[in-house]
Amino acid sequence: MKNVLVIGNGFDIAHGLYTKYIDFYNFCNAIKRVLNDKKDIAIREDIKEELLRSEFMKSTANIINNKKIVNDDMLEKMINICKNNYWLNCIEERNLSNDPHWCDIEGVIADEISKLSYVAKKYDGVRVSNFALNESNEIINIYQHVMNYASKSYSFKTSVCLFKEKLLSDLNDLTWMLEIYLSKFLNRKSKTYKFFETLNIDYIINFNYTDTYNKLYKKNIPTHFIHGKIRNNDKDAMNMVFGIGDSINEDDNNYEFIEFQKYYQRIIYKTGNDYAKWLDNNEIMNIFIFGHSVNEADGDIIKRLITRKYTNIYIYYYDQPALNSIVANLTRILGKETIIDYTNKNKIVFLVNDLSNSFNISKDPLVMDHKELIEV
Repeated sequence: MKNVLVIGNGFDIAHGLYTKYIDFYNFCNAIKRVLNDKKDIAIREDIKEELLRSEFMKSTANIINNKKIVNDDMLEKMINICKNNYWLNCIEERNLSNDPHWCDIEGVIADEISKLSYVAKKYDGVRVSNFALNESNEIINIYQHVMNYASKSYSFKTSVCLFKEKLLSDLNDLTWMLEIYLSKFLNRKSKTYKFFETLNIDYIINFNYTDTYNKLYKKNIPTHFIHGKIRNNDKDAMNMVFGIGDSINEDDNNYEFIEFQKYYQRIIYKTGNDYAKWLDNNEIMNIFIFGHSVNEADGDIIKRLITRKYTNIYIYYYDQPALNSIVANLTRILGKETIIDYTNKNKIVFLVNDLSNSFNISKDPLVMDHKELIEV
């Protein structure tokens, strides 16, 4: 029997790391507020003060002044990205409009690409004068971005492609910026828990870019970084997957925006298939999911894990709203009948986080008899 730990961003957050999207956005926004018309040392000091005002740790803020870590070229690129990135501007606009999901970066990307896909289909070959005035402001905004290219004598279809390339370029820049944040500015003061110290794990399936488990608990567990990982040096090619799920406007045959989709990026960046090899046998497995919302963006992998035969699934949640969201996400991924069947048979068990106590699966009253797994 093998034990597999599946971890998402909630794992790093529980260990005291500033890895929420809002932390990354606040980092970028602090840089954006700094005017780029001063001498280098003044810019660095201003960014440091902005980071401190944004409640980043002093040790994090001080890094901006260390030219061995952040050289001048890197700093200039960081400033340019933070001031001129389409995706960061989208997040800022949603924040100002009081959108409750304003800092869900992956959600923002999915929403914008979905709207661009809609505009590309509906208005291809349509005269500008016939643009539907009853469209939402968001659709009108996307359409205007496309028409900015059309005004330069490009066709509508070419204009859509050019705007798409702009979005893709800005997404690549944002991914680079996220790697800089995680590799150089992430706070180093973190916690450990008895639960994970006593958890006997054979494999880790990691949806994060960081190797927090092995570093904090001084382990060397075989780990598959589903979305790639931060680089140890700049000479290695960046392989971080940062995008959206499989469906765009629920059209399975739409590949026009495939570059934004995670499964495509996993192939291009060669993040590997170790996890699939670990699953490809008839051995009984316990899969423990911690800190992952099991959202649809990772639905293809989540479904493969959960529907595997001879497998117990234990999903840990933080509070009731988190559990509600997890169940809703699983229902969308697996379907209503499957989620009902799996929970009735205890193939899927939901457990509240209790990290202060030791882990002991043999004492857990919810663990099913492994003999039942043959039929599940």
